[in-house]
Amino acid sequence: METGITVLCVDGGPTAEATGLALEMRADGVDVLDASNPRVATATLEREGIDVLVFEPGVGQDDEWDETLRTAAERDVTVIAFSAGRPALADRPEVAGHVDKSQPDQFERLADRVLEAIRPDEADYPLSEAEEERSVTADRYGMAPLLARPSLERLCRLTAETLGVSAALLGLVDRTRYQALAAYGTPDVTQPRRESLCARTFLEPGVACIPDLKNHEWGGFAPGDDFRWYASARLVAPDGHPVGTLAVYDESRSAPLSDGEQWRLSALADEAMEQLELRRLIARPQDPDTYISTENELTLDE
Repeated sequence: METGITVLCVDGGPTAEATGLALEMRADGVDVLDASNPRVATATLEREGIDVLVFEPGVGQDDEWDETLRTAAERDVTVIAFSAGRPALADRPEVAGHVDKSQPDQFERLADRVLEAIRPDEADYPLSEAEEERSVTADRYGMAPLLARPSLERLCRLTAETLGVSAALLGLVDRTRYQALAAYGTPDVTQPRRESLCARTFLEPGVACIPDLKNHEWGGFAPGDDFRWYASARLVAPDGHPVGTLAVYDESRSAPLSDGEQWRLSALADEAMEQLELRRLIARPQDPDTYISTENELTLDE
C-alpha cells in the first residue's frame, strides 16, 4: 500500500526504529523521524510536513508538551500518545488516540493505529459511536489473558461441548485488531480488525448467528475454510462498552440457536468477561471501575 506519510516519534529513538519497521511491513512510502524532546519536536513540526506525531509523555512533563501539542493542532497533525498506562495528556483534545506500550506487540499496535489515523474513512468494518472510549476500555484487558489463559481455554472447550459444536474462540477487539485470547478446535490467531468475522458482529446486542457462512458476505472472514456455521455472544465490560466475543463454529450444523442455547452462550460469555475483569484487577489494581457486572443475561420461560 502506497501511503507517502511522515511520522514523528518523540522521546524515544527505539520507538522510532521499532515503529518504522512495523510500518514498513504494512505500507510503502512511510518516513519515520525522531525528536529527542518536546522542544525539538515543535521545531520539527514547524519545519517538516508531519502527518502523525507519536509522543511518549513522562512524569511531570505535561507543561513541556503544551507548545508541541498546540503546534500539532495548528498544522492539522494527528497526535497519538504512546505510554505505559494512560496519562492525563492522552485525554487532551489535541490527542486523537492512545496506545498502551505495555501491551503485547505494542509496536504493531502503534503502527496499526498510525495507519488508521491517516485513513479513517477507509475503515471497512463497523465502528462504535463511541469508538475511542470503547477501544480504551478494550485496551485495559490486554494483559489479563497472560494470567487467565488456562481458565479461558477451559471455558472455550466447555462452550463448544455445551453447544455440541466443533470449535470455540474467545477474543478482544481493539481499535485496529482482533486479539485472540483462547480457543478450542481452531487456532487462536490474532488478525487485523478488517479481517475478523467477530469484529463485524460484536457491536450488536444479543447473540449473533450466521447459519450458512458459505453463502454469506462475511463467510471469508471465518478462521477456517471448513466452517459453515457461526454464532457469538459479545463480551461487555463493566462500563457498558463491548470489547470482544465468545464465538462458536461448526462444519455441519445449519440450525439457528434455540433460546436455551442463546442463554447458555451468553452466560458463558459473561463468565469469560468476569474472568478478564478479575484478572485485570490483579494485574492493575490501581485501574478505575473496579467492579464486576454482566450484561448478556437472558430471561427464559421455564
